[in-house]
Amino acid sequence: ISLRAAVDGAMAASIMENLLKSGIGYQCALRLTNAALLAKSGDESLSTLDLVSVDLYTGHTIFYKAGAPVSFIRSNGACREIEASSFPAGILGDADFAKVEADLAPNDMIVLVSDGITACGTEWVCKMLEEWPGGDPGALAAQLIEAARKKRTDGHDDDITALVLVIESRTGTSTVKNV
Repeated sequence: ISLRAAVDGAMAASIMENLLKSGIGYQCALRLTNAALLAKSGDESLSTLDLVSVDLYTGHTIFYKAGAPVSFIRSNGACREIEASSFPAGILGDADFAKVEADLAPNDMIVLVSDGITACGTEWVCKMLEEWPGGDPGALAAQLIEAARKKRTDGHDDDITALVLVIESRTGTSTVKNV
């Protein structure tokens, strides 16, 4: 991953995080983050953003994507891809999230990944998720990362990241492991 891309991504994530923590809504936070990336320099400065909001009481989930790759849901042992076309932040003057909604139940799983995971396709990811017997979500994230590294044969140096979230119950608790 290039230093410039890493800086742009870290900046976008930090701005977005601070705006959301301060109570600003997702769409407004994206527009402010987008404006910051556009104003950063005369050179192109962009970042993909991949957010997920889970109501831990109802299971209602909203995926917010700005140029982000496919995400995954595993529900009742079956994998479903969550894909929504959108531009990354920092490219256009007006940025909008693509949104996908889903309702999750206890033991359902959300997997957010970087494009380094999906560079060799998504079928293998779904297969791993469907075959996962349960246990530590961090271990699954590590397995996804290791498998993606082994599958990369094009010599392209890209970020390989996986975040696995398992809905434990609808009582307001969840387990998040990020590797």
